[in-house]
Amino acid sequence: DFIEDYDDFDWEKLEDPYTEIFDILKNYANTLNYFAISLQFDYSSGDYDYTFLLDTLLELQNLKLLVIRSPLFLDIADFNKKLEMVAYRNLEILEIDFIDIYQATYIIKNSLHLRKLLIINFYDKDSFNDDSLNFIRTICEYCLLIEYLTIPVFPSLENHFIEFEKLLKNYDH
Repeated sequence: DFIEDYDDFDWEKLEDPYTEIFDILKNYANTLNYFAISLQFDYSSGDYDYTFLLDTLLELQNLKLLVIRSPLFLDIADFNKKLEMVAYRNLEILEIDFIDIYQATYIIKNSLHLRKLLIINFYDKDSFNDDSLNFIRTICEYCLLIEYLTIPVFPSLENHFIEFEKLLKNYDH
């Protein structure tokens, strides 16, 4: 039915359309090479649950390109443990708007062919100083093929500048 007045429509009655779609998407995990998504959400409510996407990402291990335009990575211990075990052997391009720095580090550790890494922002935690140092070191150690690198600003601490300098020297040809 056509909705004449969007202000009067009861949007709460809409069911979650994503879970079923992403369950079907998992069936194509072995053949899917490119995955880009931008999910709609309401910033003001902060009430969104994208665990269906997190579960799906654990299955999509053959991707060459992964682009996510949504703040979906939540600090979920169970997901983090599973992510540590996932290898994205073919991943060449990773672009994510917002991600937990721990999760970004493990995706990078388990992606040996990254050529492009673009992360707009991290979720900040109490351990951000240590986590960001580890993140920079991980890029240095695991991203040997990187051609394009965009990462968020890290703390202005001496150790961070030293590690970032090492990172830049790795790619100075």
